[in-house]
Amino acid sequence: MRSTFAGLDIANRGLFVAQRQIDLAGHNIANANTEGYTRQRFVTAAVPPPGMNTLWLPIDKGRTGGGVVTLTVDQIRDRFLDKQVRHELTRTNYWEERSAALSYIEDIFNDLDTTGLNTVMRDFFNSLQELSKNTTDSAVRAEVVEKAKSMTDMFHAYYSKFTDQMYQQDEMVVAQGKHVSDLGRQIADLNQAIFKYELTGNNANDLRDKRNLLLDELAGLADISYQEVGSGKTDINGMELTTLVVRIGGADFIDHSSFREITAAQTAVNDIVSGSVSLPLLHELQFADDGSPVPVSGGAIRSYLDLRDGNSVSTQGLPYLKARLDTLVSSLVTEFNAIHETGYTLPYTDGSGVVQPSRTGVPLFDPAGLTIDTCSLSADVLASAHNVVASDEPVQMDTSGHYETGNNRTVLDRLIKLAQRSDIPAVGSFENFYNTFITELASEVAHANKMTEQEYALLDGLTAQRTSVSGVSLDEEITDLLRFQHAYNAAARVITAMDEALDVLINRTGRVGL
Repeated sequence: MRSTFAGLDIANRGLFVAQRQIDLAGHNIANANTEGYTRQRFVTAAVPPPGMNTLWLPIDKGRTGGGVVTLTVDQIRDRFLDKQVRHELTRTNYWEERSAALSYIEDIFNDLDTTGLNTVMRDFFNSLQELSKNTTDSAVRAEVVEKAKSMTDMFHAYYSKFTDQMYQQDEMVVAQGKHVSDLGRQIADLNQAIFKYELTGNNANDLRDKRNLLLDELAGLADISYQEVGSGKTDINGMELTTLVVRIGGADFIDHSSFREITAAQTAVNDIVSGSVSLPLLHELQFADDGSPVPVSGGAIRSYLDLRDGNSVSTQGLPYLKARLDTLVSSLVTEFNAIHETGYTLPYTDGSGVVQPSRTGVPLFDPAGLTIDTCSLSADVLASAHNVVASDEPVQMDTSGHYETGNNRTVLDRLIKLAQRSDIPAVGSFENFYNTFITELASEVAHANKMTEQEYALLDGLTAQRTSVSGVSLDEEITDLLRFQHAYNAAARVITAMDEALDVLINRTGRVGL
């Protein structure tokens, strides 16, 4: 037989559950625009009739259940979508950072104005053409020297831009490596807080939202994998508690409340600055506990590393671009010197009053300067423009300082034709090689831009799917709010009905005829 007041208990349960559901709907509505917030809902269950869990069941028929009970407050979240979104965050951030850096580098080589390398090289070749017309004119020779120096200065400017950009990428590696370490610390602290809270049998939903936001941010910086694993401990309800394990590139990073701090250690000078001195060292991300490298293979940090260190066709970074220009400089210096050294200089009187005779074997460029950072004119040419050769035979000067012999065959027949050749070893043609370099760079920029666009499209689609599952819909919450309000009112009406029935039973029974 049921208890006299059992109906009141059923209604009371319904009243409090409806009240909590109204509170939760209000919580969802209040956080509709909160970044990272996940919609929550009550999980409820019917209370079985008394005696359902006993060995001997009562024999009376028509027994009713005991109302409703709250089991837990769940998050509406799809973990598979979370993994997909974070995978796309890794790829999108990689291509976005690479696209921005390559676009900046492309701007360095913008030849649409009159200051680009193509223009400077063309001016140098044109100055040789003018020299062939008047081989003894000091002003024309000075112009050749000036144009050649402008060309080497342009290569030096490219090198300076390259190194500046490379160290910017290195600074980003250091800064973001520290940020990854900070994120690891925050996630580990949240793991511990979630674990302690869920010992009570409740879900730490809002703390989990904070942790999910940090995981999203971490996925944008490096390629991560993660999973919740059993801790071997249970909450007060006997359910096993879980904890989060995170790896970077397969290496352990976070294990529950502990994490491996990441530091930036200085390493050997990168290939891009080989042969240079007094430049700061680059950095490698390492785990502080054992000094092992952090195996970052994706995300924004991988983009910085690829731009800083990439030296292959598949990974075109600053060292690769510099090596391509080094090939151009090396070929230009070697080929021009090979011809220049066969010609003869103009005799002249130096600043000390000493007459310098016509000589052969004088290089136009410093033979040791075969890279964009080391190329320069030879010491002889820098000392005097008279050491720029034009003749293929010795040049004589009379006692009054007038030139009697000499010709223009070296500059006309060989140096000028060298600028026009298309069969030069390693480069084919100087101008075509440089144009090919610019085209390849533009193609790489276009590829990075296209990949960024594609990854953003995928990320936007996945983010929209995740939001449709986890985000708060105000229309749905308002509908639920009305539903819970009616449930609350109905439960209150049940209490009123039971109160009236009990009033009859207690106060009116046995009073017939009074």
